[in-house]
Amino acid sequence: LAEETFTRATSADAKDAEAWAGLARIEQQRGNLKAALKHAEQACSIAPNMISCTAALEDIRDALDAEAKA
Repeated sequence: LAEETFTRATSADAKDAEAWAGLARIEQQRGNLKAALKHAEQACSIAPNMISCTAALEDIRDALDAEAKA
């Protein structure tokens, strides 16, 4: 349900950074880190100083680094 909400929000307003960050978190929870990274980067390009965007991006990058080291 959350994914559907965020997808609708980004479709209605491609500049909705919070929705992009939400999609990033959903993909991260699913373990789809590459998609999560794309969404988080989109969020941060729209709102580079928004805490939820930068935190999501940092968390996802950390997860990708950990995955690469494993």
